[in-house]
Amino acid sequence: MSSQSGEYRKEFIFDIDTKQGDSLSGGIVMNTAGIKTKKLSLDDIKVGMRVFKEQLSNIYDTWIIIYKPKDVQMQEDGIIGFIGKETNEESAALYTNDNIITPVYNDSIDLEGDIYEE
Repeated sequence: MSSQSGEYRKEFIFDIDTKQGDSLSGGIVMNTAGIKTKKLSLDDIKVGMRVFKEQLSNIYDTWIIIYKPKDVQMQEDGIIGFIGKETNEESAALYTNDNIITPVYNDSIDLEGDIYEE
């Protein structure tokens, strides 16, 4: 692979070169930590799972709140604390001074591309 903008890494498990952020075959993505992970569906996830936010990029119109306790070291972006169509008291309870919060919401309207009105 020729050297272009971006950082290149090699993982021997897959034995391929990829640029950070690239999609790989089979729903595998390179996350921001440079680790190859599988993209997940709504059926794959549950509260309490450790995930990278990139794994959730194929889940649309659903709020997923990821939290990471400030005093815990982990490779993943955090732990799924909430899954739902709308946020509520349960999701709000995760917002404490002890947690780093990453809300994830992928709007399905983005799949439609550019919309022009005349």
